[in-house]
Amino acid sequence: METIKEIYKINETPAISAVKRPVEIVNIDSRLVPKMSFREDPPSIGKPIPYSKAEQCILAYSAVMKLHGFEETEGDINVVLGRSRKITVAEQFSGTPFARWIDYVHSVLENEQGPGPVKIVTKLMFGFYTDGFLDDPDLEFSPAERENKRGRITVFIVPVALDASKKILGAASEVYDFGSLQP
Repeated sequence: METIKEIYKINETPAISAVKRPVEIVNIDSRLVPKMSFREDPPSIGKPIPYSKAEQCILAYSAVMKLHGFEETEGDINVVLGRSRKITVAEQFSGTPFARWIDYVHSVLENEQGPGPVKIVTKLMFGFYTDGFLDDPDLEFSPAERENKRGRITVFIVPVALDASKKILGAASEVYDFGSLQP
C-alpha cells in the first residue's frame, strides 16, 4: 500500500523531506481516503443563536486553543496535555433554512446601515461548546445534542456590516450554529 510520502512527490523526492520546493500533487489511491460518513444521531440541522449566547463559545475557543499551543503569534512552547479531545472534522447542516436565514440577516443589516459604501460580509468564527451554552434552557438543545456537542469545536456564521475603511459598523444580533458535528 502507498504511504503519504509516496503520494506527494517533489521531483521524485518525498514531500515530507523537501519542504521548500514546489509540490506536485499526484492522484491519491482511493484506499487511503476514508469513506465519507454522516451522523444522523442526534439530528441537528443548524439554527440561529443569539450572538450574546454564542460569544462565550467564541471566546472559549481561543482559550482552549492556547492550551493546545495555538497562539496568535508563533513561538516556542512547552505544552503538556492531560487528555485528548474529540476531533471535529466537519459540520453538517440543512442548506435551505440556512440560505433563507443568511439572506434575511444580510437584508436587515443593509437596511439598518442605510445608503452609502457599506459592505456586508459573513465571517466564519470558531467556537468551543461550553457547558453554560449547552445547558442554557433558552437554546433548547436536546439531551442527545448536548452530549454530542459537549467539549467540541463548532463554527458560527457571523454577518457584519463594514464601511469603506473596513471598520465594523454593526453585526447581526444572532449568528448561525451549523450544529451537526462530524464524526
